[in-house]
Amino acid sequence: MKHPRSFTAILVLGALAGTPCLGRADDQKLSPSAKAGRQEFNTYCVPCHGEDAKGHGVAAAALKQQPADLTLIAARHGGKFDAVEVAEMIDGRMKSPAHGTREMPIWGKHLGDDAADRDDEESLVQGRLALLVAYLQTIQAPGPTGAEGAKEK
Repeated sequence: MKHPRSFTAILVLGALAGTPCLGRADDQKLSPSAKAGRQEFNTYCVPCHGEDAKGHGVAAAALKQQPADLTLIAARHGGKFDAVEVAEMIDGRMKSPAHGTREMPIWGKHLGDDAADRDDEESLVQGRLALLVAYLQTIQAPGPTGAEGAKEK
């Protein structure tokens, strides 16, 4: 089932409400959404992106393309962390095949697999996406100090 962008935006922005943007994910400063998001991150993302989210997980060596450094999402976008865009990238179901393939799984097809009821799958997917985005926002590197700081290293 495809979901409208506004539905994703409402869920993601709702999860981010009150989530401070921290330099690093300090347990004591994380919102409940970001803490739960870190658990989702550990389950789904660490194998490729690594515990530090910099793209050096144990599965990274087997991939054709190095996984992205997720701590630089905002830096790659001029200091802006677009929660809806990040959620859509993780979800992957809205990306047109005409734009090429991607090595990253289309998580929107899998994040609802363990829903108790088929009718609850999309809600579970959207909830998990919102939690992941809330966590990713907390691990963004400090803003660029110049043009060089915005480039991924």
